[in-house]
Amino acid sequence: MQLPSSRFAFLPTALIAAATLLLSPGLPAGVNPPGFPAFSTGEYKAADLGPKEPEVTVEFPSSADTHGIANGTARVSILVDAEGKGVDFLVTGCTGKAFGAALLARAKDLKFQAAKFKGAAVPSRYDLGYNFKSDTVTVDVMEVARLKMEKTTSSKLAYAPVLEKNLDHPLEFLTAVLPKLPEDYPVTGADPVRVFVTFYIDEAGRVHVPTVESAASPKLIPGAIEAVLKWSFKPPLVKGQPALVFAGRPVRFIPPQK
Repeated sequence: MQLPSSRFAFLPTALIAAATLLLSPGLPAGVNPPGFPAFSTGEYKAADLGPKEPEVTVEFPSSADTHGIANGTARVSILVDAEGKGVDFLVTGCTGKAFGAALLARAKDLKFQAAKFKGAAVPSRYDLGYNFKSDTVTVDVMEVARLKMEKTTSSKLAYAPVLEKNLDHPLEFLTAVLPKLPEDYPVTGADPVRVFVTFYIDEAGRVHVPTVESAASPKLIPGAIEAVLKWSFKPPLVKGQPALVFAGRPVRFIPPQK
């Protein structure tokens, strides 16, 4: 599995829009396990900023200026619900805590557009990347969700997620909740109904900003997201230290009681 990432670049607004259309939605090849095909561009439209927010600016952190730091980078992942409201926010990469905190605060004031799957609005993750420059008044922002993390970028980050395979020990559930299958969902055959969900696990073992990467119907997405948000794990460790982790799991639905 590869990490999602946002590329941090100063680009003209027209190029930002074009890149978003070309690179979203879907994960890089090899992220979804066999049996869970990624959404196609014809049936899925990724979450985005609201139409009245084509450009985002974030004030350069005063603490960074004080310490003579001229630039920085941060990424925040946001769970956008089916109404287009940000309901969960997490710093998922930064070159310094001040930059992560500044972008996080700004992200909470933004308005979003919900993702759409087969014409229905669904909750989904939106990744917001930002480059800070102390001598720049306006900085263009580019959102490119679910891209391969570039080594040249991640190596410069003071804080970034790791993959489950790099943990000291495999993830261990403390709390696991399964969603109930919608009563009006057609069940055919004996195979269980499942979706594939990716999510972050923070240093305390709490799940953040889950998103469904593969599903047969938009009816399955809200329940899966709600269930995964209730999951918890033993705190993940790397070399004995708490770590932010990016992971994925198939989620099975419980058939309705007859």
